[in-house]
Amino acid sequence: GLTAAFIGATQAWVIGHALGWPVSSVRVVPILVGLLLLLLANVLPRVKPNWWIGVRTPWTLSNDAVWAKTHLWAGRLGVAAGLLLMLGGWMAPAQAALALITWVVAGWGSAVIVLSWIFFRINH
Repeated sequence: GLTAAFIGATQAWVIGHALGWPVSSVRVVPILVGLLLLLLANVLPRVKPNWWIGVRTPWTLSNDAVWAKTHLWAGRLGVAAGLLLMLGGWMAPAQAALALITWVVAGWGSAVIVLSWIFFRINH
């Protein structure tokens, strides 16, 4: 559902842009990606251990407690990253707004993987 909503919002922006709406892609894309990240991050703490969805590192897949703690923190950090992207997309200089997506998402993903390993080490 969230992915479909994201694609729908993106399509609405593309149509609006084609109709002459004065909305810059440099502003819209980070805001939409940030919103998607924020919404997905809200779901992460409720994801049960599985092989298809979530943070699937060797450490989370081998220990349910590590899975739960990793997903709790992935959700918290993901909400913060989504808000940062939305704010950055609105306020950052145009040259930096799109690069912000790469840095924020890569930073969030890296932090979650490192936290997953730390939680595993603490549990063992």
